[in-house]
Amino acid sequence: MLARKCGLSLSEYLRQRALGYEPGGHPPMEVFDVLDKLDEIAEQCSVQTGAGINAQTDRMRDLLIGGN
Repeated sequence: MLARKCGLSLSEYLRQRALGYEPGGHPPMEVFDVLDKLDEIAEQCSVQTGAGINAQTDRMRDLLIGGN
């Protein structure tokens, strides 16, 4: 059940657990839609403000998909 919730096969889920990873479930697609909307808003801001917004939305995407 946990493997299915994470979108992984049972063997991949067990492999990740054996390697010490804690696979998580996938966030809803709406979360990524909101981040895309924030990117659109950033395009309408000053260069400095837009760069700051983009940096934070990129960081959130990385956290959501398991990046650093």
